[in-house]
Amino acid sequence: MSEPAPDHRSPGLIVLLASLVALGPLTIDMYLPALPGMVEAFATDTARVQLTISAYLLGFSVFHLACGPLADRFGRRPVVLAGLALYTAATLACAMAETVEQLIAYRFVQGRVAAVYSAKPASTTGRRPKRSASGPQAR
Repeated sequence: MSEPAPDHRSPGLIVLLASLVALGPLTIDMYLPALPGMVEAFATDTARVQLTISAYLLGFSVFHLACGPLADRFGRRPVVLAGLALYTAATLACAMAETVEQLIAYRFVQGRVAAVYSAKPASTTGRRPKRSASGPQAR
């Protein structure tokens, strides 16, 4: 007898996926109020600090193109888990950046891996198999 299929509508899974999708906007929204303080901390001008936002958005938008093929090749779960691990490492690197140039580079990396966890959870619930009398079928 086979095991029952996991319920893709469980409250825990929904909360987890919603949290993953929310990390992308939070990464920008929580960052913006700190820009004036970063200008002082890095002793640079506003334009250079604003490049950190552009670098994040560039990495985020470009790497979205690679997320689908990566998930197809390795599966969604390993790609999301690797993305979360790399996002955490990139965030720690951003926190330890000593120059604004380092911060720009780390924000680019952070944007790249943020694309992984913001795109894949949204596709997870839409790809669950549909049950019928003859067994699971793709939608």
